[in-house]
Amino acid sequence: MKTLNEQLNELKQIKTNKKTFFTSDLHFCDERLNLYGRDLMFKDFKEVDEYIIKKWNETVNEKDLVIVCGDVSMTLDGLEKLLKCNGEKWLVKGNYDNSIKNGGTAKYEISDKILTKYFTKLFDDLEIKIGDEVIYVNHYPTNAKLDYFNIVGHIHGTWKVQRNMINVGVDAWHFTPVSEDLIKFQINGIRNHYDQNVYAGELNSNIKNRKGDFKILRAPTYDDVSFDDIYVFLAGPIQGTKEWQESFISKLKKEFENKKLTKNVIITSPRRLENFNKSSSSYEEQVNWETHYLEKAANQGVVVFWLSKETDNIKGRSYAQTTRFEIGELYSKGQNIDNFKIVVGYQEGFNGVKYIKKKFKDKYNQELLTSEKEMIKEIVKKIKERL
Repeated sequence: MKTLNEQLNELKQIKTNKKTFFTSDLHFCDERLNLYGRDLMFKDFKEVDEYIIKKWNETVNEKDLVIVCGDVSMTLDGLEKLLKCNGEKWLVKGNYDNSIKNGGTAKYEISDKILTKYFTKLFDDLEIKIGDEVIYVNHYPTNAKLDYFNIVGHIHGTWKVQRNMINVGVDAWHFTPVSEDLIKFQINGIRNHYDQNVYAGELNSNIKNRKGDFKILRAPTYDDVSFDDIYVFLAGPIQGTKEWQESFISKLKKEFENKKLTKNVIITSPRRLENFNKSSSSYEEQVNWETHYLEKAANQGVVVFWLSKETDNIKGRSYAQTTRFEIGELYSKGQNIDNFKIVVGYQEGFNGVKYIKKKFKDKYNQELLTSEKEMIKEIVKKIKERL
C-alpha cells in the first residue's frame, strides 16, 4: 500500500510531465471577425486574442510543447502575444507565416529570423509520432498525405474531422489547444466508431448533387480549396514561343462551361499575365509554385506537356531547357504514382522530340499527339476519368 506522500509525489510527477498540444489559425490582431464567426462572441480582435491566450494558459503548462499549425498573426505586434502563452512552441508555417514574395499572404514584414524569436523550431511540414503511429502535420488539408493520418489547420471552424485528418484550428475547438490524448481519442473514433452520419458528404444523395467549379489559376497565385480538387498543369515552354497556354485554357473552358462538375477542376498555368521579374526571389517563387502544382497534378489530376516550337531565339538560353528537365522528372515520377495521368504532344518543328516519343512509347505505350485539337480532346477525357 503506497503512502499518501508517495501518491502525492506520483501525482505531481504526472502533472509535470511534458505534454504535446496542437493548435492553428490563431490569427492574432485579425479585425475580420465576421469571416470566422468570431463576431458572435467578441466585440473586437483584442477580446478574441485575450480569450485565446486565457484558454491556452488554462490548458498548457510551462513545460509542455505546443505545435502551431500555421497562421499565427496578422501583424508583427500580434506575434508578441505569443510571449504571454505557456510552453515551448514549434511552428508549422501557414500562408500568413510566409511573405508574399515567398508565396505566402502575410501583410507585414515576416521572415524565419523574426519567427525564431517566438518559436524554438520552424517547419514547412512535419512528421511526428503519437503513440506508435507516424502522423503528418501541415497547414493545408489539400497537402495531406493519403497513407498517413494528418493534423491540419487553414479552414478555421469549417469542420473538425475527415477520414484521415483532424483540423486543430482554434475556431473548431473552443479556442483551446488540442492535446495529444484527444488526438488519439479522435483517431480511434474516426477509425472504429464514426459512421455515415459523420461522413454524410459521401452519401450518394450528396455526391450526385455535389457541384464543382472550373477555375483558372496562374502563377504565382495559390488556391488550394478542397482535398479532392482535380488539377491540370500546363507544362511546356514559356520563353521563346507563343502563348499557347492561353489558347488551351480558352478551349478547355469552352468544353466545360455547360457541364455539371462533381469536383473543382483547376487549370494551372505557369505563364504569368504580368511581366516576370527576374530577381532571385521571384525566380524562387516561380520554381516553388511550379513544383507545388506539378505535384498536385501528378497525384490528383493531369499533367499536360505541349512542346511548342521555338519562335523567338533568346540569346544565351537553350530553348525549352526547363521543360526538358520537367518531362524527364515526371516521366520517372509517374512510374511510382497510382493512376498517373499525363498527356504529351508536340508541334511540328520542336527539336529533339524523337527521343521523347520513343521513351513514352516504350514505357507508357503512349503516342505523342500532334495538334491542339487532339490535346484538348485527350485532356478532357483524362479529367472526366478523375470526376
